[in-house]
Amino acid sequence: MPATSSASARPCGPGRCRRPSPQPPASSSAPWCRSWRSCWRPPERIAAATTLTALLVLAGLGALAAWAGGASRRQGALRMLVWGALAMGLTAAVGRLFGTAV
Repeated sequence: MPATSSASARPCGPGRCRRPSPQPPASSSAPWCRSWRSCWRPPERIAAATTLTALLVLAGLGALAAWAGGASRRQGALRMLVWGALAMGLTAAVGRLFGTAV
């Protein structure tokens, strides 16, 4: 069956039709993920939770990369943690300097 313009314009899959949202999502995450995060953490603590999560993931990836390269996992994790925290701190400082919200 050839696709028509009305069929290709609908945001529906077979058996799963939903209305399009009135506006695009505010971030790249899925809408359910944003609502889950807002239920999980109060809005005033989302920045702190995001920073902590990012640093933990950086440390984990540093340990994984060090393990894959045959180096010390502790040193790799610490290196990624320190330099990641420094980069995030400098980014926040520049944002505050130019008056943007963090």
